[in-house]
Amino acid sequence: MHIRPASVDDIPTIEALYHEAIRFQREGGHPSWQDLDLAVVEKDIAERCQYALVLDGQVAGIFSFCPPSLMDSEMWQGLAPESARYINRIIVGQAWKGRQLFAPMLDWCEREVHRLGLGVLRLDTWAQSTGLIRHYARFGFRRVGERITSTSDRLPPQYRGIHLVIMEKPIG
Repeated sequence: MHIRPASVDDIPTIEALYHEAIRFQREGGHPSWQDLDLAVVEKDIAERCQYALVLDGQVAGIFSFCPPSLMDSEMWQGLAPESARYINRIIVGQAWKGRQLFAPMLDWCEREVHRLGLGVLRLDTWAQSTGLIRHYARFGFRRVGERITSTSDRLPPQYRGIHLVIMEKPIG
């Protein structure tokens, strides 16, 4: 198992993982992404912020690990958004569910935060998603607050006007 930067060659796999995750979320009655915004993925790849977790030679999961985006800066305003790194859009393929793959993703992110000399890893999730909030809390994330994103056209459509819980984990 290893983590590597995603490339444009990974886009079909990333698209499949998103569509699978959206279907799973909707069928389970969970809050869900509206759809894949490929421009966000392409931007993350170009900026080397999109990562792939490779297991048995296949991309088993993906995540974004980056400095604060426009949305992160908005959500963490007044809480030093630039002092942290953000893990977003975490997906583990259904074929690999139950293998605890968030743990190595998180471990990798924590090492990177430490290497960068920062002290905090942050994420957000839907406020209605109590299961995900509990899941992240088990990994040491603490709830900082709740926010509703703006409806600004500067944000991608799927990120406008959504109710989120913001969480952070000190890295020491």
